[in-house]
Amino acid sequence: MRIDIITLFPEYFSGILDTSLLGKARARGEIELAVPRTRRFAPITVLRAYARRAEQLDRMILACSVLGLSTRKVGEALLPILGRAISPATVSTVAKQLDMVVAAFHARALKEPYRVLMLDGVVLARKTAPRVKPVG
Repeated sequence: MRIDIITLFPEYFSGILDTSLLGKARARGEIELAVPRTRRFAPITVLRAYARRAEQLDRMILACSVLGLSTRKVGEALLPILGRAISPATVSTVAKQLDMVVAAFHARALKEPYRVLMLDGVVLARKTAPRVKPVG
């Protein structure tokens, strides 16, 4: 079993790990323990290994959300593909990734001027007399 401890202060773990139960298990070869130096190590590689969902699955969930499916419908749509249901909470969590992208899109500067014609109208309902029937 491999255990990666990601910390900003790896020097604090060196003495503790040697004298603790983890240190004894490491000495017997039962576990492999690593405290990578964060300045020379990208923690995203370790974090990806422990991700609950694959990146491709997140892209499928986002695609369904962009197409306008509700959080409940996304789970139903992906059920035949995945063989298990995805909760609406999971869909919402994944869809939150789009919030920053959408906010940046809305805040972007327009590159060229646009001419706009705005029309406003009012619809009034009027009462009419009942239809007159011809006398025959």
